[in-house]
Amino acid sequence: MIRAGLLAALTMAPWAWPQAFRVDVTAVQVDVFVGHGKNAVLGLTADDFEVHDNGVLQIVDRVEAKTVPVNALLALDVSHSVSGRKLEYLKRAATTMLNGLETGDGGALITFSSVIQVTRAFDGSFARLNDEIDRTAGFGSTSLNDGLFAAFKIAEEVERPFIVLFTDGEDRFSWLSKDQVYDAAKRSEATVFVVATKQTPPRFALTTDFFEELAQMSGGIFFEVDSSRLPEIFASILAQLKTRYVLSYHPRGELEPGWHELEVRLRGRRATVRARRGYYRDTRRR
Repeated sequence: MIRAGLLAALTMAPWAWPQAFRVDVTAVQVDVFVGHGKNAVLGLTADDFEVHDNGVLQIVDRVEAKTVPVNALLALDVSHSVSGRKLEYLKRAATTMLNGLETGDGGALITFSSVIQVTRAFDGSFARLNDEIDRTAGFGSTSLNDGLFAAFKIAEEVERPFIVLFTDGEDRFSWLSKDQVYDAAKRSEATVFVVATKQTPPRFALTTDFFEELAQMSGGIFFEVDSSRLPEIFASILAQLKTRYVLSYHPRGELEPGWHELEVRLRGRRATVRARRGYYRDTRRR
């Protein structure tokens, strides 16, 4: 268990962070979702995609589909306000997602309130995570920034990490700022899905803007729903995780250090394409 305040010690200068987004001298890999509404478009090949890296058209070498394992990291707000029926819906949603993972997949549970607790199951031992979910009770204040930062640090341990963040309100207890968390998101290869419960009256408009930007930048989606819909939304996220493509290419053009803008398009088709907006390249690390 990590006390929320101690997460400040995890912040490091950007140059000291492990290189993220699985980019090296020879290859870049990008997770992409293609769909019509809620339905995924399947059966695409490398010839169907067009990738621009800092404006330079790339040649897609390989496309892999849903057979590629995923690692789902559940970052769940379990503060005092998440209690009663809301907590029961959240537990049901989290269990539904874990039960939908397959052989070869991995997972982790990060719960945050006044403390942050982390349970890993990257070996597929999801029963351990379900036990932790069953024992969860709502208490304390919301350390959302610290909890999400912890999820990004854990995402560095695995390939194809997807973070599913749930919260019902504003950050009240974190040491870290939203800017620090957003910088961690840009340096991570994790795709982020944010699920927030609707407030009556609305209580966190500024955070909503942050959530939308975080999800769009990483190639995920932001949902704001009634708590009764949490199981349905978590199930829909899992379906997207299992129907994404992994594109691989060897960069052409100048491989400058720093932020690289990414744009992924389809050739000759009309569909929704969701992918990361970019990645950091650090030529000082190999």
